[in-house]
Amino acid sequence: MTRAKRYLNRQRAGMGELRAAMIVSIVLTLVSRAEVIKYEPKGEPYFTYCHSHKPVLRAKPGDTIITRTLDASNEAFVPNDAKVFPKLNLTKVNPQTGPFYIEGAEPGDTLVVRIDKIAPNKDWGWSGSIPNFGALAPEYKTAMITDPLPDVLYIWRMDPAKKMLTLKTPKSKVGALSVPVRPFLGTIGVAPPAKECIIALTPGAHGANMDFNEVVEGVTMSFPVFEPGALLMVGDGHAAQGDGELAGAAIETSMDVHLTVNLITSSRSPTRNFSELGISCMIPLTEFGSIVLATRYCGAFTTACPHVRSRLERSRLSRRYAARKILPRHHRRM
Repeated sequence: MTRAKRYLNRQRAGMGELRAAMIVSIVLTLVSRAEVIKYEPKGEPYFTYCHSHKPVLRAKPGDTIITRTLDASNEAFVPNDAKVFPKLNLTKVNPQTGPFYIEGAEPGDTLVVRIDKIAPNKDWGWSGSIPNFGALAPEYKTAMITDPLPDVLYIWRMDPAKKMLTLKTPKSKVGALSVPVRPFLGTIGVAPPAKECIIALTPGAHGANMDFNEVVEGVTMSFPVFEPGALLMVGDGHAAQGDGELAGAAIETSMDVHLTVNLITSSRSPTRNFSELGISCMIPLTEFGSIVLATRYCGAFTTACPHVRSRLERSRLSRRYAARKILPRHHRRM
């Protein structure tokens, strides 16, 4: 090897070490700037997702927010209650914690939220048979000849050691029902598009009340940003739920929540407009490790499914929630 080649090799090696040192320095700088911010909810909560809500705190990308949520009834019940009404006010359900203003978030960006922790912060939860509410109630498209459901509040006791919820049913042959605790957030989202103010009961392209029982600890969610700061809000903690809320409620309880927020700028946003695929609106994405599920509420889900779906074809979530068609090759990497 000539002296010139050896010199060039040493120079290249030195440049490589310099690049590595710069990358490490940038990473350490970003990590050192990340903060843990605690927020204790106070005052009247918001019951809508809206661009005009005043932020309760500001966070930077990389920051972790530690907070808690109120239960879906706005803490209306106590464990010895037996009836839903008159304590439940249906105009004030699904109270939200937030909004949190994420610095640097602009319309067209993607807000990335990792749920680091979600845990019930009391030893009981409630569900209910709620008259004229939920999927079993008549509505303008579906008349029913049966009477409304009876008004009954069910109190589930939680055993933290066994991680089980138990409902006493003294009038039944079994005497009690038990289900495992599997906490998740029923509502999480950002301010809606087009300056709309939407009640927290209604899901949309902004997220909100999806009641999706896979929004659990360890999940990463991506939301399209429609307003400066994104205005992230969370609420409606569920200690357990099946695939939906047939009677209008899961096992509702309050939660301690840790969230880490990040930002993807519009140039590389995975929630960009999929108009080239025949989809006319943005979508939130939910990530389960290496699985990314597209959650689309701004139109018929069956219309979106052939185009936007989980990255892993054979996963349980793909079989349950996604269509069988794959994105075109140039759209597979988001």
